[in-house]
Amino acid sequence: MRKCKIIIYALTIFVKHSYYNYIYFKYITKTNNILLHVSGNIMRESFIASICGLLFFITGVLALNWQLWHSEIAVRKQEAQLSASLVDDMIDEARKATDAVRTITTGLCTPDAQRLLNREAAMGPHLRYVVLIRNSEVWCSSLLGNKSLRIQGSTSATTNLTLYPGDEISGGSPVLFYQTPGYSGYIGASIGFSHINIALKTASDKILFTLVVGKNMLPYNSVVKPLAHGKLSLHSIHYPFSIDYEPPPFFNWERLITQGNFLMMILAIMSSIIAWFILRYLNQYITPEENLRRAIARGEIVPFYQPIVNSASGKISGFEILARWKQPDSGFISPDIFIPVAEKSGQIIELTHVLMMRVIEDLRTVALYMPEGLHIGINISAAHEHSEEFEYDCLQLLEIFADKKITLVLEITEREPLALTPKGKAMFARLRSHGVLLALDDFGTGYSGISYLNDFCIDYLKIDKSFVRRISPSPDSTLLVDCVIDMAKNLSLSLIAEGVETQYQADYLNTKGIQFLQGYYFWRPVPFTRLAPALLLSSRRVT
Repeated sequence: MRKCKIIIYALTIFVKHSYYNYIYFKYITKTNNILLHVSGNIMRESFIASICGLLFFITGVLALNWQLWHSEIAVRKQEAQLSASLVDDMIDEARKATDAVRTITTGLCTPDAQRLLNREAAMGPHLRYVVLIRNSEVWCSSLLGNKSLRIQGSTSATTNLTLYPGDEISGGSPVLFYQTPGYSGYIGASIGFSHINIALKTASDKILFTLVVGKNMLPYNSVVKPLAHGKLSLHSIHYPFSIDYEPPPFFNWERLITQGNFLMMILAIMSSIIAWFILRYLNQYITPEENLRRAIARGEIVPFYQPIVNSASGKISGFEILARWKQPDSGFISPDIFIPVAEKSGQIIELTHVLMMRVIEDLRTVALYMPEGLHIGINISAAHEHSEEFEYDCLQLLEIFADKKITLVLEITEREPLALTPKGKAMFARLRSHGVLLALDDFGTGYSGISYLNDFCIDYLKIDKSFVRRISPSPDSTLLVDCVIDMAKNLSLSLIAEGVETQYQADYLNTKGIQFLQGYYFWRPVPFTRLAPALLLSSRRVT
């Protein structure tokens, strides 16, 4: 028989722990889902703000790149104009030299004719030689004298430019050959390869210019080649040639960094500012429910403690846990604003859990020196009645501070109606079996206060501050509070008076046998850093 009892007891303990482990697992899962939801919303808004900032930056970079691209095109065009102007000047020298020797085209290649050719070639700083041509043969030259030499290509009756890859006269180097009709035959003058290279060289050394004449082209520091299209061209207005060059690439990181680094830095700063403003805008216009959900996830909901004092000794007998929302920017938000939002949106369970975990964390720091038998009051609403997670939190708090014989008091608020269901009744019964007491908060100001006395096993009545504030030397000021006190005594209920603000109120309630008092006359709600010294030293009221 004894073994059967031991086995039954062990099974009971096992089932009990399994049940609470199941509750804990459900709660952790739900909490993680809430955190993931909040994190998802925050990440989504941050993503939207980042994308907007990035789009602004990309748009700015593209606009800057377009401007720099056009500027580089303009620079290349200006340098091409300079190269064309230099080639024009060289051809002008050739033209002047050919005009000067036109009179000797009808004679023979005499020493005087050769001296004249030599003189004109020498006077032109860019000229290599001057020749007289008849029947496509050079019959008199500043370099070869009267040696006959057949030239490549054909001559025409008009002024002509030709690119030669090199011949016996030029020594194999490419030349730009200018020819014009004389009185008999033609006169020609060549511009040397080195001078053409100088004209095609740009100041930056990054742009490769090409001299194009007819169907041939001479790139910088290269050889004469057949014409290849696909480049930008700048045509001379005086002579039949053009300067061709590669267009700059539309997008070039090196160009952006070297020429637009300061503007890109300004764009980056402006993009960050725009993203920040958009994020602030999105956060400003989120729903109150979502705003509260984020506050819970960020740890902005913190517990404040309002001590409850013994009316006879004035020492702290316990405290009520009050939720405070501490926003980083705007300070504290009144609980009258966010508690109804939490109840309506179903976040009150999560909010209560956060408070209780913070309370456990606070009390652990002074657990060794904390007085025994403290009453800890926490407000509950209709949603807590069906919450297994809340039940687990209550039992966890009692278990952690079991050696201090803490009494947990659940204060039923009357902000919204609470209908006791079989499930809720069973939960309250389990909590009562662990020593958890019930108090009816704000009695007489909300829903069905009298019916709660019948439905719940109430241990305490908390006289609402609106009744306590009426207490004064006036004879009729205590009628309402006296009725509440008499009813509580008849029902054998303990009383806690809220909202005590004067010495007269405290003395009157003390004479009426009210054991526990709470209000600004004794303590305002304070953070734990101010409560802890009072708990450890058993302080009386704050003055």
